[in-house]
Amino acid sequence: MGGYASTGNPGVDKNFDIVDRRFEQIKKELEQMRETQASSIQAHLERARQLQLLEQRVVYLEAYPVPQYRQNWVKSSQRSSATAAPASFSQEKS
Repeated sequence: MGGYASTGNPGVDKNFDIVDRRFEQIKKELEQMRETQASSIQAHLERARQLQLLEQRVVYLEAYPVPQYRQNWVKSSQRSSATAAPASFSQEKS
């Protein structure tokens, strides 16, 4: 029997047992829901932290842009790689 004294009536005691079992089942379900919710909240907090770090990087990059010479270097390397690919392709084909 649960946490109560026997009533002396088997039918009543059986009903109390049923209620106690259901109460324990509900407590377990509630605890599982709390754990699930806590892990979900933790995941949301981690995503929010990652988003905040990305926002900080964007702010930094906007405040301190890439120097002009580096931008020029990137542009020139993109042009040279763009022209190198067709040349190597045509050499391989012949």
